Amino acid sequence: MAEEVNNYSGKLSTFSIILIVIAFLFIVFSFFAPYIFTEFSWLILSDNSPLGDTLGGIMNPFIAIGAAILTFLAFYMQFKANKQQREQFTQQLKEDKRQFSEELEEQRKQFERTQFENQFYEMIRLHKENVNEMKIIQYSHPIPDKSNDHRVITGREVFDIYLKEFNIIYQIASFYKETSIGFNQFKSAYSIFYDGASLVPHILKDQTNINSIINLKEPNLNGDLYDVSKVYQESKYYRLSSWVNKLRLVKGLSIEDLRIDVFKGHSSQLSHYYRHLYQTVKFVCNQRRELLKYEDKRNYLRILRAQLSNEEQVLLFYNWHADYGNNWENSNHKFFTDYRMIHNIRESLLVSDIDIVQIFNDVHPNIRKEDGRENDPLFEFQD
Repeated sequence: MAEEVNNYSGKLSTFSIILIVIAFLFIVFSFFAPYIFTEFSWLILSDNSPLGDTLGGIMNPFIAIGAAILTFLAFYMQFKANKQQREQFTQQLKEDKRQFSEELEEQRKQFERTQFENQFYEMIRLHKENVNEMKIIQYSHPIPDKSNDHRVITGREVFDIYLKEFNIIYQIASFYKETSIGFNQFKSAYSIFYDGASLVPHILKDQTNINSIINLKEPNLNGDLYDVSKVYQESKYYRLSSWVNKLRLVKGLSIEDLRIDVFKGHSSQLSHYYRHLYQTVKFVCNQRRELLKYEDKRNYLRILRAQLSNEEQVLLFYNWHADYGNNWENSNHKFFTDYRMIHNIRESLLVSDIDIVQIFNDVHPNIRKEDGRENDPLFEFQD
């Protein structure tokens, strides 16, 4: 449209040029018309006719025709000019409307981005509060004739104690592999770590047939650790290794004396922590692509992941691997693989039986990578 408008304003059309030429020819011809019509015409003109009447009568029609053509051309050019102005106005209106729409869309995106960031950083603040609210009581060794002293461990240090307790349970569980059909050492250990040991043995998720339940032997891990927890508390949290090694199946196990209420479970604190962390990650990943590209989401999640200690990332992985937090990594969500939420996990903190790289190769072998990055590994230790 703009090109046509420029054509109108830049040069005359072929039709206009033809009309001008015709009008010019009529006017020029009018000067020769008296001679032609008096000398060669079949009309008989009187010799005594006034000269003015002769010239006027012969020339005027041709001049009038030329003038009429030029008048028509003038109106036609005015029509074209008006049309051009309308088209220019319409084009300008469309351009203004387009620019306004673009500016409005940009403002909307900026507003949504600001809203997103405000909520994201508020969720990070709440995450920090959740971590700071974590606490566990650690008791001192009993001193004769004095009350049992203790200190309250809070914040990230709690996760270090949690991981040590899980490792102890996992080591003890290794002695119970033959106590029941389908016994899963890792899931059994995490179940006790998360929910706590009890007098009634948990029926594990992979023990779904009746033969597994019938063949459940005594002693069993749940009941034994419940007894250890009770006697350890009665002994004022002293010599945990000694009480564990009194179990019938455990032989020569050396473990750290944590001096806490062991094997009581930590779901009351961890469940809230995991739920909020999951909702924060989901909030970022579910943003529309028009608002946040994949690379932008990864950058925001790097900020969140920077708040997680090594022990937190290990326990987060354990929670998923034990089938407690399946939604972190499944067919619908790829928070561990595509979004690298446990990227900084340290192999040295994992129990020796776990090959974390192979686990995720089996689950999701073709992980998504950021554009422009040839090397974008799943874990930091693979760099």
